[in-house]
Amino acid sequence: MDIRAILAKALLENEISGNLAFVYKFSDADGVRTGKSGYSFGRCQFDLQNNPMARQCLTDAGFSLEEVVGLTKQEIGAETMRALNARLKTPAVMAIIDAYDNRHLDETITHTHAVVTNAGLRLADQEVFIHLADYHNQFYINYRGKCVAWLQRLGRPITSADVLDYKLTTLWGQKRPDDVARRWNNIHAICAGR
Repeated sequence: MDIRAILAKALLENEISGNLAFVYKFSDADGVRTGKSGYSFGRCQFDLQNNPMARQCLTDAGFSLEEVVGLTKQEIGAETMRALNARLKTPAVMAIIDAYDNRHLDETITHTHAVVTNAGLRLADQEVFIHLADYHNQFYINYRGKCVAWLQRLGRPITSADVLDYKLTTLWGQKRPDDVARRWNNIHAICAGR
């Protein structure tokens, strides 16, 4: 399996537990207006609160500015939400979401590769790259950010366990070590061919 197919499978598993029913539905993993995440959709779970690409996708799919703002601020009533969810399931909108998901996969691979190369990181194997790309999808991996600095200090080829160790030092890792472990285990199993 090529790296793009592995990453696609990993993100599908990590973002929506492989449940395709959530691709064309607005969902909020941390609860409406309770956390940093907003409504998400697509295989990569584009977060309207934190990802301008998500808002552009909906605009391209014919959602009005008022609808996009309401979804972003999570100020949509139940009846309107049902109607907007139904629109996500129309063939034309599904095709646009799929195109954005494919673009996001490509950009995630390109960005992660550029960060790894720019930082001079040596990766022990392909699985490490998938863990870093998953980190980027969830949090954004910055060229000179904390993740890169932490990994550079190791001074040796980076292993999958190193990425796990770093993620457990983050605020999310402290708050939800179970989620960090779940994501890591999913990727490890996929890369092992299970």
